[in-house]
Amino acid sequence: MDTSTSTGDQELRAQVRDAVAQLLGTAPGEIPDDANLILLGLGSLEVMRLSSRWRRGGFPVDFDSLLSDPTVTGFSRALAEAKARSETTGGAA
Repeated sequence: MDTSTSTGDQELRAQVRDAVAQLLGTAPGEIPDDANLILLGLGSLEVMRLSSRWRRGGFPVDFDSLLSDPTVTGFSRALAEAKARSETTGGAA
């Protein structure tokens, strides 16, 4: 199965898009999966807020991993990888 189209991946991308849209003050549907979120106006402070929010929500993602690919797809991938690492190591980030 293609994981890029899995239901879980789609839901995670929708959650990322909603969170980013809220910070940018725009509609989620106006943010393409591959748009550079920094160029759309997402600043480093907002990225830090998102990483803190997601860590509290069980996704132990770090700031640098988000900035390595600042897109909805990249953020979703970073969250999924952080969650998988956390589950593999028994919750240690």
